[in-house]
Amino acid sequence: MWRAILMPFLGGGNPGAPVLPRRGTTGTALVIVMTIMSYLACLAVWAGISITTATQAWTSGISNTVTVQIKPPEDEPVPQSAIDSALSVLRKTPGIASANALQAKDTSKLLQPWLGNLVLGPELPLPVLIDVKLTERSQVDFDKLQRELEKAVPGATVDDHTRWTARLIAVSRSLTAISLTVLALVLTAAMAIMVFATRAGLMTHAGIVEILHFSGAQGEFIAAEFERHFSRLGLRAGIMGLLLALVTLLIVHFMTGAGGDAQGFSLVPRLSLSPVTFFGLLLVPIAAAIVATITARLTVLRALETMP
Repeated sequence: MWRAILMPFLGGGNPGAPVLPRRGTTGTALVIVMTIMSYLACLAVWAGISITTATQAWTSGISNTVTVQIKPPEDEPVPQSAIDSALSVLRKTPGIASANALQAKDTSKLLQPWLGNLVLGPELPLPVLIDVKLTERSQVDFDKLQRELEKAVPGATVDDHTRWTARLIAVSRSLTAISLTVLALVLTAAMAIMVFATRAGLMTHAGIVEILHFSGAQGEFIAAEFERHFSRLGLRAGIMGLLLALVTLLIVHFMTGAGGDAQGFSLVPRLSLSPVTFFGLLLVPIAAAIVATITARLTVLRALETMP
């Protein structure tokens, strides 16, 4: 069986005429269907890996950060004394490595994805954001920190991103589960198609198979002929599906415009072809050949068992 799987890569095989012709009732139509299945499998693999990678990048980027927000009084900017008091509380808290207040221009940049290049004047006071870096999240008592900040600076709030990251992880796991479900359904459909194709090949060449069987040919020999035929077919369809998927992903990659504007701001990560993703996609043609080979082998051996 493994020789049949590796045959498309190594070449060689039975020097005589194959039992199944390379072109026939199980040729072009089956290649087209298997190509579509491989294409869908590639998209499912890409989606699952990309979603997981993007979620890890998002969560790791904010896992050891906290944002403190100080709301401005009505129609007035936040006084510097309030900022200094908040920084003093934060820098004295165990587990906090650093705390730095963002400048007004930095806060304005954070709003550019929503407001564009709109210039915000002093008549619209913005809240002051303090970027806090943690040494270890477990060392910080956020409830106690919130109380101390409210005591020192009324209206100050602590956002540890827990609720946001929890929702993001839940969505990511749901989307990954959907991708795995689609991949499992594609695999099941491919196996069912190969069973019907193998049976069609057996019916089409029933005379040759019966002659070989009655003349003493072992089931392994007959099954190897079908394995060789369908392993080549599965590998060829897998490669074609991979190429179509790569073209699709490149089109999506360029249509989404590098995931950000000229200043580099982006609300979502850029889903690109990482080395891990590319390696996962390369496994699809190999998996297609293996599925085709194993399915053909089991179908043929089971059919031969019913022959007298």
